[in-house]
Amino acid sequence: MNARGVSRRRLLSASAGLGAAAALAACGATPTPQVIEKVVTQEVTKIVEGTPQVVQQTVVVKETQVVEKVITVPAAGSEKVTLRFMYGETPGETEMNKINKVDYEAAHPDIVVMPEPDVWDDPEKILAAVVAGTAADILMAYEEGFVTLRVKGVFEDITDFVKSWPDLDDFYPLSLTEVGVADGKTFGIPYTFDPVTMWYYHRIRFDEVGLPYPGETWTYDDMKQDAIKTTKLDSSGNAVQWGYDGAQTISNWGWQRALPVVYAYGGKKYSDDLKKCLLDQPEALAAFNIFYELKVKYKASPTPQQMGDLSYYQIFASGKACMQDTGPWAIATYQGMIQDDQLKKQWDVAGPPTGPKGRFEWATGNNYGVWSGGKHKKEAMALLQFLTDKDREKLVGSIARRMPSRKSAADSFIVNGSMPDNQIAFVKSLDYAITPPIHPTLEAKIADLISAAWESVVVTEKATPEEALTSACAEVNKLLAQA
Repeated sequence: MNARGVSRRRLLSASAGLGAAAALAACGATPTPQVIEKVVTQEVTKIVEGTPQVVQQTVVVKETQVVEKVITVPAAGSEKVTLRFMYGETPGETEMNKINKVDYEAAHPDIVVMPEPDVWDDPEKILAAVVAGTAADILMAYEEGFVTLRVKGVFEDITDFVKSWPDLDDFYPLSLTEVGVADGKTFGIPYTFDPVTMWYYHRIRFDEVGLPYPGETWTYDDMKQDAIKTTKLDSSGNAVQWGYDGAQTISNWGWQRALPVVYAYGGKKYSDDLKKCLLDQPEALAAFNIFYELKVKYKASPTPQQMGDLSYYQIFASGKACMQDTGPWAIATYQGMIQDDQLKKQWDVAGPPTGPKGRFEWATGNNYGVWSGGKHKKEAMALLQFLTDKDREKLVGSIARRMPSRKSAADSFIVNGSMPDNQIAFVKSLDYAITPPIHPTLEAKIADLISAAWESVVVTEKATPEEALTSACAEVNKLLAQA
């Protein structure tokens, strides 16, 4: 499943292909006259000689017409162009891309489209495929993975191509600039723009302790107290139900999910010039300490031992955790996983809480980029436009169950009559979305350093945020100074 909790540096690859104009040019298609025969039934009046009667008679008239119709016909002796594309490995995206394949091939019979689910978890594997000449025509990646590939020249500059798009302003502006643009040039176009820190919760757990549900005025102070109050301990002081079960408190990469909270408390990830890491500053530490205290002081989040072999999705789905924050891909997960009769119609979702400096949602996109070494780059650019047009983006919302990158398709994500009830919260959250900066060359090393520090805070519980992040940021700043 392409859930962003599995690996922050997971790379996805996506499709390559060809659009209508490119198909016609590549295959030499020309207007082809077509002969159309049709049978027309007519009523006629006939005068029958030798009698005063007027007789109406039905006759059949066969008409032949020649019409001009533009169709795409492969040039004589030419082979079809095969275009591979990779996509996020979720059930919804698999179904969506079956439709994309059928629709595109129907419009362009000279093209064979080959959807391939992403099974890679390492940018080095994509780079190896690039070196071997076996990469997909269009690669798909997100966050630092896309930046890594972009810096290494894997993606074609498509600036001039996208300038011709009449509806480029329909994309969420942040979705275009998150990782796909560098030095004024465009290298990628997103097909999703997912808010990844939406708050899922069980209403029944709030009801049990008389708490109001999360809403528009919900704060991080409220969230912390709600998590504490919905945690249940047995007579020995061991937790049997937790108030919160999120990546921030159970995974070493969870510090990244806490970044919207850092911004809500007035902090930042880096200085504006990317020369200093600021995660050791008081504003950031105030945010990180929320999750540290929930885990260590209040036992409101499970330890690795308490989780056992269960994933954090399973912990929430079982009702053993009251709250969790993750992205829209979890909707399909929970629709299938939550089977308890009491819980099945009692879970919902809300936007993130508000902090002293405002409300922030982290949104990030799955980005398509045309492989610069591909054999069919012109065709690939045309298919890229097809895969991100307004109609395809509606499938992203309704079938793939991801947030579309186009504003006009946002409402397609809302499926009335299905859980959760408050799906509109995903759409609204993009009004206050942020995309934390990514260092163009050092992000992977920086992430490793911060993740190791965060592991000592919430996994092994050997350090406080102040201890761990002060040390880690010192190492990060050495790297940044050398860069």
